Amino acid sequence: MSSQSTVLKFYPMVTYLGGSITSSYTQMGTPYEYGILGYKIYNDTSEYITISLDGSTDHDYISPNHHAYYLYLASANLKNSPLIQLPENTTFWVKCTGAAVGNVYVTAFYAYDAPLTLPGL
Repeated sequence: MSSQSTVLKFYPMVTYLGGSITSSYTQMGTPYEYGILGYKIYNDTSEYITISLDGSTDHDYISPNHHAYYLYLASANLKNSPLIQLPENTTFWVKCTGAAVGNVYVTAFYAYDAPLTLPGL
């Protein structure tokens, strides 16, 4: 017997070199193919960084050696509501005002429907 199951899957972690961060937004990695259900950005640099989701608007500000974590499960307990997530092809952008030493790390995950096979049924 086969059925459907919603599964969380992590994208490979993106590591962005602090020395590549400038005072203008630069793209971290490639766009994410599927909608993002949750993500974490860890700023392991010596500088404050600003994060954008469109390359021009400031969306978040992360202090040195800290992280920002967002989980889009707000709709999980709402009956008959769509899944809340960042859209397909989301890209993270970063900038800072100083010379950053260290790295910025991005982890993200998405949900997909996978076939579920129950043994013996």
